[in-house]
Parts: sequence; C-alpha cells; structure tokens
Amino acid sequence: MAMRDLVRAFKNSVWLGWKIDANWTDPWLFAIYSVIRPIAGMLIVIFLFFVGSQVGEGNDPKYLTYVFVGNTFFILVTEMMLSMGWVIHEDREHYEVLKYIYISPVSIYVYLLGRACSTALIALISVVISILFGVTVLRMPINLFTINYPALGLSLVIGLVAIASFGLILASVSLLTARHGGGTIGQAVAGIFYLFCGIIFPVSALPPWAQSLSKVLPLTYWMNMVRDSMFGVAPAEIMDDLTVLIGFTAVFYLVSLGVLRLADHLARNRGLIDITTEH
Repeated sequence: MAMRDLVRAFKNSVWLGWKIDANWTDPWLFAIYSVIRPIAGMLIVIFLFFVGSQVGEGNDPKYLTYVFVGNTFFILVTEMMLSMGWVIHEDREHYEVLKYIYISPVSIYVYLLGRACSTALIALISVVISILFGVTVLRMPINLFTINYPALGLSLVIGLVAIASFGLILASVSLLTARHGGGTIGQAVAGIFYLFCGIIFPVSALPPWAQSLSKVLPLTYWMNMVRDSMFGVAPAEIMDDLTVLIGFTAVFYLVSLGVLRLADHLARNRGLIDITTEH
C-alpha cells in the first residue's frame, strides 16, 4: 500500500473513531458533554479525597495535588483501554463491519491505530479541561508558566505509544474472545495500571511484590515524568525515567505487533472474523 493510501486510511479511521466515540451526535452537544464529563469525574475524586481526609484526620495539600495530577492524566489510560478493549467486539458484532474492513485495502493494524488516535484526541481534550478547571476554580498549586512543556510533550508522546501498545494487545485478545461483560477487559487492565503505577499513591506505599510489578510497567515511569514536568523539574532529573520509559515502551510495542499478528492468524484460521457471540 502506497504511503498516501496509508495516510488516507489512517485519517479515515481517526474520523470514524471520532464519530463513534461522539455517538454520532451534534458537535456542539458533544463539546458540552466533553467539558462536563471530566470535570464531574475530577470532582468525584476530590470529594472522596476530602471525605477520606476527614475520616483519617489528615489533609495534605501536596498529596491532593499528587492525586489530582495522577487522576487527570489517567483519563488517557482509561479511555484508550476501554475503547481498544471493546473496538473489535463493537465492529464485529454490533456494527458488523469487521469482515468488510478485512477485505478492504486497509490494514487492520492501521485501522486500530486510527481508532486509538481518535480516542486519545478526545481524552487529551478532557485532560486539558480538567487541568484548567483545577487551576482556575479549585486553585490547585500548579503554575502554568513554570511547567516544563517540552518534557511534558515528550512524555505524552511516548506514553501514548505505550498506552496504544497495551490497547493493541487488548484488541488482539478480543479477536479470539466472546462478547461478554461489555468493556470488562479494558476496565480490568486500566484498574491494574491505576493500582500499580502510582496514580493515587506513591509506588513506595505498595507491598514489595507489587513494587516489583510496578517497576516493569512503563506507565509507572510515564506518570513520574508527567508529574515532574508539571512541576517544572529540570530535564536532567527526569532522564532516568525517560530512558526506562523509552526502553519498556519499545519492548511492549514490539510485543503488541507480535500478539496482533498471532491473534489475526488464529482468528482467520478459526473463522472468528464475522462470528456473533453476544447470545
């Protein structure tokens, strides 16, 4: 496939993913929903923090900011895991278009990347809205002028590749599984990352075996980089996390390609491309 055809296929996949994620609704209505949803989710987390602080008789503003940044950027993980964990079942058995995608010139790999990109774009909008709301309304101690934007941008790019790699693995597994339990597989994987990657509490608070698991998950180092960048830490101080993040991201990216190829091969041989499993 020529490069121009690849670009066109990717662009159309992004557009399709955007329309599906927006539920084919009016753009302005979806824009309002995109503003309200992240703010509502963030307020729930803040409320739970204050309730827990009252019960535990402790209220550390620094820890509140820690939780705020972690949950805000974790929107990217949650949305992409849920979307990629469900995209195959949705296309195969709800819209019943997966078989047509397979016989089209579009590579299933390019198509899945396009769907992941559309979800990432919507999630990034939610992240930006949440940060601005937190800083302007909730008065979070985050100085928008001291953020290390180059480091933050780099961490987001590499982090999105890592998240998309896990998403491709989920989509590959979905090729071989039945449609039961909605987006359970995506929720389960997102929950693992939420618990072990330092989103709501430092990795040092985990038991030793959990810390060992955390050290092999690229999102642990991604979250460290994001937090350091948000608080203007010097580039030299994030190089260790950056190096490990790049290494683990490369490994999981290659693994995702291998898993997708294997799952695609098995699905073709077993006749699972157009199977219906919801009943």
